[in-house]
Amino acid sequence: MKRVVRLAAIMAVLMMGILISSNASLAKDGITTLKKNKVYKAYDVTGDGKADKIKVISKTKKKNDMNTMKIMINGKQAFKHKEYCGTPYVSIIQLEDGQNMISVFHSGLNDYGVRTINTYVDSKWKKIMNLNSTKIEDKYDGPAGSPIAVSGNAVTIQFGCQSAMTGISKYSMDYLYTDGKLELQTPIADYAILKLGKGEQDFKYDETMIARMEMDVYNQVEEGRTVAFKIKKDDQVVFHKIRRINGRPWYQVSVGENTGWLECGEFKYHEYEEGDDEYDGSSEYFHNAAFAG
Repeated sequence: MKRVVRLAAIMAVLMMGILISSNASLAKDGITTLKKNKVYKAYDVTGDGKADKIKVISKTKKKNDMNTMKIMINGKQAFKHKEYCGTPYVSIIQLEDGQNMISVFHSGLNDYGVRTINTYVDSKWKKIMNLNSTKIEDKYDGPAGSPIAVSGNAVTIQFGCQSAMTGISKYSMDYLYTDGKLELQTPIADYAILKLGKGEQDFKYDETMIARMEMDVYNQVEEGRTVAFKIKKDDQVVFHKIRRINGRPWYQVSVGENTGWLECGEFKYHEYEEGDDEYDGSSEYFHNAAFAG
């Protein structure tokens, strides 16, 4: 009997160690998506040095399959989304200095809904970044973004651009957290394109597009630009970076050894022709560009 009790005690200690280790691993810097209707006790988000009780409460309305969402911190409502549509995603962003932020994504009755990064300032919930309306350059409000990685006290945010020329493209920018703000660190000229939409399937990506028509490529995006070379029909065009001038995307592209900047053209829909395969896009500019307006 004593042996059984001793073994039970040892097992309890081991389980305690596993739980402590598990909670400690959650506290490493990174991004952790919280499961809805589950209480988390491993993160200090209020900044008082103590782990808080965090719960994302989401309910689905059977009538229209809509989801309500609110975030509870230590039993008190910190955030509630009045509009509801789709599955809510709430993540903890953990920085190297111990600062924890809360990322909220919940699509609404419009295209974007809520996409924010939040933290506590003076014991109060504060939105420090609106990912639906992000200044990129020339006071242009860019497309919606989502945090995808953390390095030290910097957060990498991935953005999506849906243009009439290339379809869907994605690129990322780094923001450094200092004094309660996320400050852009990525130089304007280095907005690297991560992925380009391919064909009618938005989740197939490729950095290379096949030209349907001849297009001018310029030596720079600034005033005084001149044509550096021309893209010819059926050329394989590699996309590298993206800029936005007065709200219009410009792409740094290369064909062979030639590199320059291609201005996003106006929307032109390509009618399917005999010989087009299922991945052939609907852009008049490129074969494998997904439809986008």
